[in-house]
Amino acid sequence: MSSVVDEFEFFLEKEWSDGLPVVTPTQARVERMLEGTRLGPSDIVGVIPPVMGEATVRTVAIHAVMAGCKPEYLPVVLGGMRLMLSPELNLNAVQGTMGSAAPLMIVNGPYAAKIGLHGGNGCFGPGFRANATIGRAIRLMAQHGFQRLPVVNADPASDGQVVGVLTRAGIIRWLSDADRSTRHATQD
Repeated sequence: MSSVVDEFEFFLEKEWSDGLPVVTPTQARVERMLEGTRLGPSDIVGVIPPVMGEATVRTVAIHAVMAGCKPEYLPVVLGGMRLMLSPELNLNAVQGTMGSAAPLMIVNGPYAAKIGLHGGNGCFGPGFRANATIGRAIRLMAQHGFQRLPVVNADPASDGQVVGVLTRAGIIRWLSDADRSTRHATQD
């Protein structure tokens, strides 16, 4: 039994994937992805139903890395997320339906051509990285609802080794413990 963690299997076992391998979102990869936008990493994109997890530019960038996007795709992923979170789409109903509803995003214009989005024959099929990864990034974010995020070692020598999991419940527990410790220290 090896103690080395296979990051592809790790992500699949933790259900951070859509059934396909994901790119490990190392700090360097996420920083490189963030170069694709002028927005700040902590800017709020919206709240993703059904768990109502808050999406920031940084969390969108993390999922874009995991999906295999290039940095120049990030503006399209961010724009797509904003549209998917609009009240008119009612993503909460789409996420919770037992039916076959699925969002469709159409991107056109010079930027779509510049980043290699394909709109001709077979555009919904394999072979077009921009089409596949932009859609996959949005799907991963909707699937995760930002309940859990991987923590990876940023040291280049570690090759992006996954070192932990940041969960919403874990953060709340830590804040509760920290608050309790602070109150106890001030009462002494």
